[in-house]
Amino acid sequence: MLFRNIVKSTVVGSLVLCSLVFGVSSAFAYEKWMAGGFGPRPTTAVIHPLSSLDSASITAMKNAAAQYNSSAVNAGTLASIGTNTSQTTYPVDNELNEVTKGARGSNSYLMETFAITTGLVWNGIWWVNTIYEADVDINISEPWGNGAAGSNDIGNAFTHELGHVLGLGEEPDVTDATMFPGAAPGETKKRTLDTDDIYGLKDIY
Repeated sequence: MLFRNIVKSTVVGSLVLCSLVFGVSSAFAYEKWMAGGFGPRPTTAVIHPLSSLDSASITAMKNAAAQYNSSAVNAGTLASIGTNTSQTTYPVDNELNEVTKGARGSNSYLMETFAITTGLVWNGIWWVNTIYEADVDINISEPWGNGAAGSNDIGNAFTHELGHVLGLGEEPDVTDATMFPGAAPGETKKRTLDTDDIYGLKDIY
């Protein structure tokens, strides 16, 4: 879940709703939402964006997926952007990972990820929580753009939310991390994964 920086108290109160399983590395501060990531592996998380989103937003989402599929992460194709969806209800249990949008109020989240279907998967050592289906919602009560000053950046926020789909948790201790839970209007740094995010992904995958 991504919030405006000015609602830090809400971030703390909402971590319980967003984060079910945490794990902390001794060398890095990354946190895991679902230690098993998206699965069962080697499944790619295919995200279906709402058909009414503009082409710049779809491109921003594809760029976000490319961050998680990069050689820096070195885990293969973790995410891809699939065909559009006409689904406007959030969340919906329909075996699809969808991006919706709606007016959720100005004192709510910017974007949110809801893990609809989860389960336990044996990773060879222990049972770990794994996401099978998750939906992402864009709160259009807030101003959105693609790099526009004074607006929330789609790529910035979606790269954060895609991290949740892939099992990463909020990272309140590393302000440069993509998984840091606050974002200021015009911010774009979350478009690029931080070392902390990458080590979290390497731990999961």
